[in-house]
Amino acid sequence: MGGSESALPNRVNLVCGANFALVRSGNGDCPLDTKPGPALLANVADRSHHSAKWYIKVEGDNHDKQGRPVMCIIRNDHHPQRSVRAGTPVIADDATWTADHRWLFEYVDERRKTDSIGAAFYLTSLRNFPDKNYLTVDEKSFKLVMQTAKPSITWEFYDADRQNTDDDSEQDMASVLTSGGSAYPGTLNNDEAKGLSSLGIQQYDGLIEEALHTRGRTIDESREYTAYGHFLETGKSLGEDVVVSEDRSLLSAAIALFGPSSNFRQRLTDRTKKESTLSPVQAVHGAPWCGVGTARFVAIVPVLGKRPYEEDFRIVLACTDDVPVAFGFQVTAKLAIGFPVGDFLTEVIHIFTQKDKDSPVVMKSVGLAQQGRHQEAAYTGMTEQRVKFIALVQDVLTKKAGGAEEPAEAEAAPVEEEAQDTSGSKRELLKETAKKVRKQAGSILALNWCMGGCAPGTATAENHRAPGTQPDSRRVATN
Repeated sequence: MGGSESALPNRVNLVCGANFALVRSGNGDCPLDTKPGPALLANVADRSHHSAKWYIKVEGDNHDKQGRPVMCIIRNDHHPQRSVRAGTPVIADDATWTADHRWLFEYVDERRKTDSIGAAFYLTSLRNFPDKNYLTVDEKSFKLVMQTAKPSITWEFYDADRQNTDDDSEQDMASVLTSGGSAYPGTLNNDEAKGLSSLGIQQYDGLIEEALHTRGRTIDESREYTAYGHFLETGKSLGEDVVVSEDRSLLSAAIALFGPSSNFRQRLTDRTKKESTLSPVQAVHGAPWCGVGTARFVAIVPVLGKRPYEEDFRIVLACTDDVPVAFGFQVTAKLAIGFPVGDFLTEVIHIFTQKDKDSPVVMKSVGLAQQGRHQEAAYTGMTEQRVKFIALVQDVLTKKAGGAEEPAEAEAAPVEEEAQDTSGSKRELLKETAKKVRKQAGSILALNWCMGGCAPGTATAENHRAPGTQPDSRRVATN
């Protein structure tokens, strides 16, 4: 639709919760998917691609007093056009329109901070009318779902054919934004705001410690992030503050490390894409200045072999007129060792700051290690690994976007064979195995993905037996 009967453009992008863009990735009649909304909107080619463009067809005069559509068919722009159909799963098909294809808009008249078109809205199906079935996105799985309860996040329209105002709109924002023209400290200028959108979060107008109060638990709710204040009070500095870039703005550095075109996170895993699973950065609902993400892969543990490794992180950008702009990057991880050792929990925080547009970007790192006999060894390992992390950050920031390469395919390290049970006692062998792993608790900190040696976090109910450690990216010596 479009023209005089509606304020909507001819083709729109549909984004849920500011994070999830509705797309039709398959061919023919197929289930619908989501893609990261900020990254899609920041790229002209992605935003205008037929898979992400939608035509809002209104039957008759189904508009409210403000001329907004209240009931419609949502059709994908790829010909032959298929229409969104409610169900499990939610699909797009070319069947004759039924109640499953008709959608009601429930507008939320509130002030918006995004560049969306019109008011935000809930999307409900006529499938079981007058009962309501809402279309929304599960924020943990990123999947489209139908539910009877009103969702906590709303949908928004964006102009699918809007062009960037930059001379080279297709260029990655990380390579466009340099320290020149920066408005730091203070509010962002237009180019910086666009770059921040490509990063997937918004600026927090306040202090970094206030911004980090958001999203206190991991995405799966299994672990808590250690509070920023607790890091400063009881944590240990992992080294002197270090300059990581002389010629980038802090925002440009953040985009180079975590933007949609960056493979910095992949390089940190020291694994290929086939060997690891990285989720995109997603803004937290209700706190769009906080982005979260995950990494999952398999680590090799001496004697025990392959073990699952899980990592969650959060990023925030805080900016005020009184203090330097700050970018926070906090990581919490779990290595599931299992019997007889338990889970190893790790945590670290890196804070990047820049005093003004002519100043360098500086990074400080603080870690926490569980109290006990291995605490100092753990801090030593973390400090050593921070050196490697700094080198990787500096390497990325001295290259143009996309300059870094994905880790090459590598043969999987062989799983160490179980030692011969010369004592004839399985129980004694298990005790000896546990002793070996615990002995290395302060030194198994060589996993590149752990952001420079994330140290053991505060002890929790699931790990009272030994301090947490980091596994080596391939193999740890057992001497």
